[in-house]
Amino acid sequence: MDNQTKLQKQKEIMRHMEAWLEDGSNPHQTALGFIKADIKERGFEGWLNMDAEMVTFSFYDTTEEMSNEMMTDLSTMLRQEAMLDDIGVEQTMRIDQHDLLIGFRKGMLDIFKSLVIYFDAKQQAEHQYEDYGS
Repeated sequence: MDNQTKLQKQKEIMRHMEAWLEDGSNPHQTALGFIKADIKERGFEGWLNMDAEMVTFSFYDTTEEMSNEMMTDLSTMLRQEAMLDDIGVEQTMRIDQHDLLIGFRKGMLDIFKSLVIYFDAKQQAEHQYEDYGS
């Protein structure tokens, strides 16, 4: 397959993936974001050649970073609530820890679902790219 044909096929595959993932659920959109970031970093064929371990660690690193930021923000807000309590300021808006945990759980499950969608999209792209080259 010459370079022009490869580029054309890559664009076609990307259009197909974007049409499928862009307007989907949050996990679909997250998967697309990871795909685009990996393609930008490694190129299309480099992305196709990424093994499952590389992809999984990419998701892990991003999830760890995001969850650390969330935990830092939550800790700050809880300290502020405690300080206001200590000085006797009545608070009408408190952090609902139950809802917060439900949201955190949903977010973590969405990340795992995004990983599954990512692998599905990557596998489809691999097959489409191989079929075109044959």
